Amino acid sequence: VKFNDTLNLYVFSDGSFDFISELKAPTLKASTTSDNFVKLSWNNTGDKISYEIYRSATGSDFVKIATADGTAYTDNTVVAGNRYYYQIRAYYSEYDVYVVSDIKRVTVLDAPVITKVTYGDGTVTLTWNKVAGADHYSVHLMNSPAFDGMTDAGNTAETTITLNDLPEDKYLVVCALDTETAGSSLFSVSVPTTIPV
Repeated sequence: VKFNDTLNLYVFSDGSFDFISELKAPTLKASTTSDNFVKLSWNNTGDKISYEIYRSATGSDFVKIATADGTAYTDNTVVAGNRYYYQIRAYYSEYDVYVVSDIKRVTVLDAPVITKVTYGDGTVTLTWNKVAGADHYSVHLMNSPAFDGMTDAGNTAETTITLNDLPEDKYLVVCALDTETAGSSLFSVSVPTTIPV
């Protein structure tokens, strides 16, 4: 038996054939989660289907890491600082064939480490290390180190930023981001907006 994925034609050993136009490749979405795992999701492509999740470190030589009956999977075996490629295979048991999704790339980023904090007259300057794979950084203002009341304070492609007119007794954290792969890191350790007493 053979499956022609161009014509959606399933050819049996006796020469007969059947059109199976319902076979559709899943559309894959991939992003990192707040705990630095990779979240995968895709559309439901039909009934009596199981999905196989494949991963690669290079974009080729994919290895199956899991099977799912639903349309979501979280990969909690990734390591920060690495880039991963994912592909989903939708397996149709009725025809014993599968179709594959497109490939998605995700960068799992290390959390920035704030290396210097400079307090000026109404300003705070933060400096942190460069995170491999990141193309920009976001800085967030919080009410406490417990991440409550978080708001955006600034964005930069550099590894330093000066913020003006910040409220007193608040806290700042930095997050590394990768625009191309929608990757985001864990937050840095928080620092206060005013000089600690």
